[in-house]
Amino acid sequence: MGGGVRGRVHRGDRRPGDGTAGPGLGRWLGGAPQDVLTIWAACTAESLGLTGEGEPEDTDYLVVLATLYEQGGTASGARLLAAFDEMGAGPAACDCPDCAALQRSSGQGRLDALALARACGPEAALAWREWAARDGFGAHARLWLAEVDGTEPAELDEAWAAVDTLTVMLDTLAADAPAEFLPTVLQAAAGPELTHALPLLDECGHPDAPRLVALLGGVPEPLPPPGPAATYQLKIQLRNVTKPPVWRRLRLPAGITLDRLHEVVQAAMGWENYHMHVFSHGSGEYGRHDPELGHRDEREVSLSQLLTAPGDKIGYTYDFGDGWEHDIVLEEILPPEVTDPVCVTGKGACPPEDCGGSWGYADLKHTLADPNTEDHKNMLEWLDLASADEFDPEHFSPEEANRRLRP
Repeated sequence: MGGGVRGRVHRGDRRPGDGTAGPGLGRWLGGAPQDVLTIWAACTAESLGLTGEGEPEDTDYLVVLATLYEQGGTASGARLLAAFDEMGAGPAACDCPDCAALQRSSGQGRLDALALARACGPEAALAWREWAARDGFGAHARLWLAEVDGTEPAELDEAWAAVDTLTVMLDTLAADAPAEFLPTVLQAAAGPELTHALPLLDECGHPDAPRLVALLGGVPEPLPPPGPAATYQLKIQLRNVTKPPVWRRLRLPAGITLDRLHEVVQAAMGWENYHMHVFSHGSGEYGRHDPELGHRDEREVSLSQLLTAPGDKIGYTYDFGDGWEHDIVLEEILPPEVTDPVCVTGKGACPPEDCGGSWGYADLKHTLADPNTEDHKNMLEWLDLASADEFDPEHFSPEEANRRLRP
């Protein structure tokens, strides 16, 4: 920052002198937007302790620059000192998310940093991707990137961020608040989902997770191996489809056979069962009995034989030409509660049949969204639509899915 500020501003001895933007601040006040964004992002990261390389006066630089910007390039010493006072005096406790001396205040510090960084918008994605590879704070970066990319975030990242938020809530409770206040509120809000969430909170690696999990009653003992009458909660997600992602959450009997599961996937997703399919598992591939394809007979294998614990998954491919690949993940094992499959929730419309797989579907959405594209009219005719407004890739209705699922 040398040469960037003219005049004399000395925070320590409180000797006010006017501050004026010098030549070194030209890139801040009149530079290209990308240059300004890059410098602000770097300075903000240093001031918040996120780089580990900042000097104690980095926050002072940021205060001076922000004040000069607000004042049109020149600020009185009194105004600068007032800005310092607003920031607070003295060195702040370390809020670095990866610091071994993690303070109890770090959760709030990270949340404040995220709120500031999010304001940079998608243009800051490059910096977020760099942080996404790191431990700790990287979970927040990956969640932000998933939001921008329209992909589904990892559950452990969501758990890490949840611990951050809940720890802030816990530490800001009044000293005389009952110890059971937060656990009672969370248990009432989460209901049965808390049983599924606690192991994730315990495994996410956040340093405050053990304390939080203990407050919430600890990780439950694992359930015995499921019987065919147990209820499975599954998440079925279409691979390589984003903005929006396409997935369904179902509850169904654990003993369902794979040939019946194929029909369930078709109905829940919204496919029309025009093409061939196959299930993929470590034990082999299962589909319609056909010696030429080499698939095992799906009628002879139940879901509970392949998925036995939460986190287990199998693959499902529909239409060998377009190659629609799905991940089927066992999220939770519940006591017997359903006799027929039920769609609980989901997201995203099912792509049209024969549109060319995930890449063709991305082109289709782009073509429909832009009436100036060459194939816009042809695409409307192919889909038998009067206008592009009739196609909504965000549309999903559990009620419609459940109507399709009825025997």
